[in-house]
Amino acid sequence: MPFAAITYKVKTGHEEEIAEIFSERNFTRADSPELHGADGEEAGRLLGTGLFIQDDTMVRVIHYEGDIRAVGRKMAGQKGVHQAEERLAPYLAEPRDTGTPEGFAAHFRSSLMTCVQSRFIEDRPARIAALRYRVRPGNEEAIARVFEEVQAEARPTLRNDKGQETGVIIGVSLFIKGDSMVRVVLYDGELEDVAEYMAKRGGRPDLERKLAPYMAEERHVETREQFLEQFRRSTMRTVSALSVETFAGRS
Repeated sequence: MPFAAITYKVKTGHEEEIAEIFSERNFTRADSPELHGADGEEAGRLLGTGLFIQDDTMVRVIHYEGDIRAVGRKMAGQKGVHQAEERLAPYLAEPRDTGTPEGFAAHFRSSLMTCVQSRFIEDRPARIAALRYRVRPGNEEAIARVFEEVQAEARPTLRNDKGQETGVIIGVSLFIKGDSMVRVVLYDGELEDVAEYMAKRGGRPDLERKLAPYMAEERHVETREQFLEQFRRSTMRTVSALSVETFAGRS
């Protein structure tokens, strides 16, 4: 059950207006989670989506089963998507032609971020968070190699400051496009406990040292407190988030 991420450049200073476009009262959701191929045959389903924004970057995260092309095909045929595209146009930093299903599908393909890491420990929907970092363009393969060396735990368990288990990280994916790197986390529990878990992971200083040549932002994360501050700064604002249970019949 992979993630996909598509990214948009937007004009800064319009987070409230963009959030209003995609609010529950204004945005008509997909009519169902089922996906179909060009021949009309079933090709998978949507498990969840999240829309996140920070500064000049907006990211749509899609949790799905099946064929990513079927996701683009489904979104291209949704009336609510095209209505949102019209309202979003004044806030885009880069104009695009999405007025037709064909135009939207082409834009969907060109906006897909490159996935350089993905891992899941369970096959189910959960809460989604996105963290965004600035990187030097053209270093996808080098960054992927850095994360390939990270030793993953069999079950990343979240705990509060009293040591009590509060949840689990179900999946993580890392995407890059242009100067944006986005870490997507699928989890049960509290986001603060996700941050604490990541801050305490062994090998964090070595990971940061290896990433440093590819980052386009200054990072000081030698201590737990510095990492938590960086985590908070990098967390994108959640504009909307849906799981499969909330797709059908929502408007």
